Amino acid sequence: MQRNPSSDFPSREDLLWLPGGPQFIPDTERSTSYERVYRMASGYGEGTLRALDFNNLFAVLTADFVPRMTFEHTWRIAQKYLEIGCFDTDSSSYRVGRRRFTRVEQGIICHINDSRTVFVRCEAGVPACFTKIRVSGEYFDGFLRDRYGENYDESRDAVDFLSRSPNLPELRFLFRQIRDCRAEGAAKLLYMEGKILEALSLIALNFERRAEAPHLAVTLDSQDRRGLKRVVAAMAKDPAAYPSIGELARLARMSASRFLLAFRKEYGTTPYGYLKNLRMNRALALLQESDLSIGEVAARVGYGNSGHFAGLFKRAYGIGPKGYRTLHRG
Repeated sequence: MQRNPSSDFPSREDLLWLPGGPQFIPDTERSTSYERVYRMASGYGEGTLRALDFNNLFAVLTADFVPRMTFEHTWRIAQKYLEIGCFDTDSSSYRVGRRRFTRVEQGIICHINDSRTVFVRCEAGVPACFTKIRVSGEYFDGFLRDRYGENYDESRDAVDFLSRSPNLPELRFLFRQIRDCRAEGAAKLLYMEGKILEALSLIALNFERRAEAPHLAVTLDSQDRRGLKRVVAAMAKDPAAYPSIGELARLARMSASRFLLAFRKEYGTTPYGYLKNLRMNRALALLQESDLSIGEVAARVGYGNSGHFAGLFKRAYGIGPKGYRTLHRG
């Protein structure tokens, strides 16, 4: 495994991860004043990484590459920032500061970083496909302050809550739109800023829903949270399955009644609500990346009735599955 020396990644004020070391080479022909494009050196892999910057208030990174050897990157952004990433593969792992490496699973990851060093490891021979938005603390705090005045101290709690239950269909759909954006120049910057504001609005909505939620008389400890993580991992592994509440409770090692309370407190929804979101997110990927019929997609995500599936999909995304496939393949 290759490891880039930390000297390649000095502490920076800007939000862009600027690849250092020999793996990534600037593609000057495709780069612009607002978007930097990198390609993998032929000896290290294939593919590209794009980094779009909006006056250091937010950055959008899209990656699609396959490394020939495992390597690590290290960076430290010398400011507070919010990062939301959508991973289409689970080929990498990361750690923040002195924590252990955590495997990145397909889906959404959301966190606030306060200038801590981040280490990322990409594995040989496995595609790395992800989209990230990074929002400066200045931009993020200003958005919340404009919306809530000075009463926004729990904004970090809202982000933490979203990080535990990141499968909002609207958020996954938003990342698909970012990745599929075909605009160029000023139009692209304007489009991306609109998507950043949309993402922050989803976090704000999450914040409001949590504040309005009834108090649940259950206290969770680390063992409880490990049990709940086993449940959501099992759901993510096979979204088409439809386990009973009893089966899920046994996996969490709780009684059924306590499990339902604990799950709602931790994830802000019911187990089946969480499962529905997982299914809609998986359907989104299948419609764009496969040639399966609508009925086959419905079956893959656990719905025997394609009409019922189409109705759920339209309520989640505002467009039917056939229309979505036409729009994103046109």
